[in-house]
Amino acid sequence: MSAGSTRVWVEAGSGTPGPLQRRVLLDELDATWVSHLHADHGAELLTAYYGARYADIRLDAPIPLHGPPGTADRPAAFLSNTPERSPIESAFTVTELTEGHRVATGQLTLISRMVAHGIPAFALRVEAGGGRSSTPGTPRPAPP
Repeated sequence: MSAGSTRVWVEAGSGTPGPLQRRVLLDELDATWVSHLHADHGAELLTAYYGARYADIRLDAPIPLHGPPGTADRPAAFLSNTPERSPIESAFTVTELTEGHRVATGQLTLISRMVAHGIPAFALRVEAGGGRSSTPGTPRPAPP
């Protein structure tokens, strides 16, 4: 998703890095947002970690990653088989989502709303320049 020069990778599920790279490189991302920790929404975070750390790009700072509780732990479990914490935070700055989590990212404002999905899960509402867009399942106000 984008607005002006702001780029956000929404849902890092299987198969998303290829289409993403046709539009933007990892070091050009302003943020990443993941709704919940089922693999079809976040499995490629591990691939992105390796790309951010070892590809021919240079991160000026870790990529902001907004996801449900446990987001940092999921890829970290794949990166280390020791009790020591893995280096996931060298590629991503993880912020755990909560109800009503609101973050300004460049020209976009990302707003999270909890949804029922059997595990902690969040819908996304995006505001840009007075307009807004929502992911399916987002509660919407009744018309006047």
